[in-house]
Amino acid sequence: MEAARLLLNLPKRPENQAESRWVVLGLFEDDAPIGLWISIDRIEERTPEGERIAKTWTVTPRTCLIRWEFIVYAQVLGETMDTKTIGFRPEKA
Repeated sequence: MEAARLLLNLPKRPENQAESRWVVLGLFEDDAPIGLWISIDRIEERTPEGERIAKTWTVTPRTCLIRWEFIVYAQVLGETMDTKTIGFRPEKA
């Protein structure tokens, strides 16, 4: 997604390269009419299949506005959730 590349000041993706998946991990701070304020712990670039973390970044300052049009989905975790079971997994037939 070009939004992640803009946030991280990375060059545009070459035309012949598959698009990566991007994950922003952090704490929700506030919402705004144009997006969410997130205190970012890290940003992960994942392989197009989403199975492997290709690269990880941190940002300074940590609190950033992520615009609504750049958010595909969001997950909110409670303090007691088991982080080993978080994420999307294919169902077993």
